[in-house]
Amino acid sequence: MGLAKTLALIGILILIGIALELLNHAIHTVLKHPYDLKGAPQVIDADTIYLDGWNVRLYGLDAPELHQICERDGQTLQAGREATHWLTARLKGRTIGCNIESWDKRYHRPVATCYLDGQDLNALIVFTGWAWAYRRYSERYIPDETTAKAAKKGIWISDCAPAWDYRHNK
Repeated sequence: MGLAKTLALIGILILIGIALELLNHAIHTVLKHPYDLKGAPQVIDADTIYLDGWNVRLYGLDAPELHQICERDGQTLQAGREATHWLTARLKGRTIGCNIESWDKRYHRPVATCYLDGQDLNALIVFTGWAWAYRRYSERYIPDETTAKAAKKGIWISDCAPAWDYRHNK
């Protein structure tokens, strides 16, 4: 084997060694930190939180706007405030982890699925009736919405326009 072939082989082995070391580092990082974002969140509203330096839009759901009011039998439901209050109480003093699903270019923020004690928090918000499944972006939470609607939980106790219609008509 000539000198050129020997040097080429050594170079290849060095590159393989570097690649294996990078892979090992990546695996250990993922195992130590399985979420893209993690920490104690601050609730902005029922579909947006502040976490790890970012305003994070929760993926696959759309909650009532903060000042959105819904009606039932002449009674009003402060839907946006109630939904925000529910999420704030649920997350107070807790740590969550979020995996980024996409990037919201309009508002320059991550869109993520978040987890509380290993449970899909986004699904929980829809399941308890404090948000609609946002079909425009995902069908993931439609079963949770169906369950909440049948049980008349949260927004489903009133006649409440979906948040996307409310924003459009404002």
